Amino acid sequence: MNPIYIFRLDDLCPTMNWNNFDRLEAIFDKYNVKPIVGIIPDNQDQKLMVNKPNKYFWNRMKTLVSKGWIIAQHGYQHQYINNDYGILRITNQSEFSGLNYKEQHKKILSGKKILEKRLRVKIEWWMAPSHSFDRTTCQVLKDLDFKYITDGIALYPYSQYGLTWIPQQLWRPKKKNFGLWTVCIHPNLIDPKYINDLDQFIKANKGKCENASFVKEKTMSIMNRIFVFYWYTENFVYKRINKILRFSLYDTINYFYLRIIELIKGIDIVRCNSLNELHLSAEKSHHYSSSGNKYLEVVLDSLKIKPTDSILDFGCGKGGAIITMYKYPFKKIDGIEISSKLVDIAKNNLGALKLNKSTIYLSDASKYLRLNDYTCIYMYNPFPSGVMKKVINNLTRSVGLKNRIVTIIYKNPTCHEDIIRNGTFKKIREYPGGNGLTFFVYQNILEKS
Repeated sequence: MNPIYIFRLDDLCPTMNWNNFDRLEAIFDKYNVKPIVGIIPDNQDQKLMVNKPNKYFWNRMKTLVSKGWIIAQHGYQHQYINNDYGILRITNQSEFSGLNYKEQHKKILSGKKILEKRLRVKIEWWMAPSHSFDRTTCQVLKDLDFKYITDGIALYPYSQYGLTWIPQQLWRPKKKNFGLWTVCIHPNLIDPKYINDLDQFIKANKGKCENASFVKEKTMSIMNRIFVFYWYTENFVYKRINKILRFSLYDTINYFYLRIIELIKGIDIVRCNSLNELHLSAEKSHHYSSSGNKYLEVVLDSLKIKPTDSILDFGCGKGGAIITMYKYPFKKIDGIEISSKLVDIAKNNLGALKLNKSTIYLSDASKYLRLNDYTCIYMYNPFPSGVMKKVINNLTRSVGLKNRIVTIIYKNPTCHEDIIRNGTFKKIREYPGGNGLTFFVYQNILEKS
């Protein structure tokens, strides 16, 4: 049985990246592929305000309807109100999961009314922001006459909670041997290479790229259940254990071996810690997990580190990434961490391994200003947007005071738009980070003297 590929576009709103969207629309039209488009009824998410509002937005969306594209309601205002993982346990930020029936009903109905009034079409498809929703959401959707959810992990569509689920398992085109695969595309986050790769993929697999409207309701088959077990084992075994971890199967297998080695050496790196354990606020920080692994080495290998380079790890945690950095000829490898508990652990780890060219600073990243000595910055999604904006502003001031190229290595770049919007740093490369995560690499432009 041949594979089937479906495409969905997330985060459509008047202020999205229109250049990317226009290119995507042209590609889908060229090959007569009709994707699912997730429209935010009333976007209030600052991260998605990339361009000035397009006054013709709703007319453009009506054009998509006339072409047979499937319209899905993408939440309501795209504002995350808690850290609930929801049914799928993919991300811990949600606009709906954890709210009671009345609250969810009000928000979803408000969004549905906006879309149906604007587009003159019945809305039957649901697309949750960050893949996070719960059984209450499903009950509300059923009661409001939704029929389809574009989400879930499976090989084929299935029926659950009175709704038909069209699985979504990919974030970039990838050749498969069988099954139905939905590729999730964020127009705000992709680059020209991604768009070109998408064009070539559809061209090479045109007969296998379908319109999602053909799907049929099914029960969860044995094959689907096996795939679900495999996928979550591959991607979220640690999350099942600690509810916060996101490592690949490779890392999972090595975890127990590494813990034994750590106990022998008297260090503590790979074990994760939640914000509750660290007594930290979600407004200032994210949970700790180590990123010192083979994926980081690939990035550092490509950057051709020189003995004159120095690197600063924002949110260094226990120093896992710093230890990996010691394989490269950095002059200085320092870290900043807001948790005093993690600072103490990091210092102990580095001392036990006799790594002595590092200083670990206990500091709020947004207030740390001694940046002029560093040519590289590393971050593994250490803090939310409010902190990131201040950090990037501080780096901008630093390169203004000391003219130099600064390279930012950012894993799981959830605040990508904050960096781009600042205007100083441009994304230059992208690398796989394991478990569906990515590294984005940025650099500023050296000013002429």
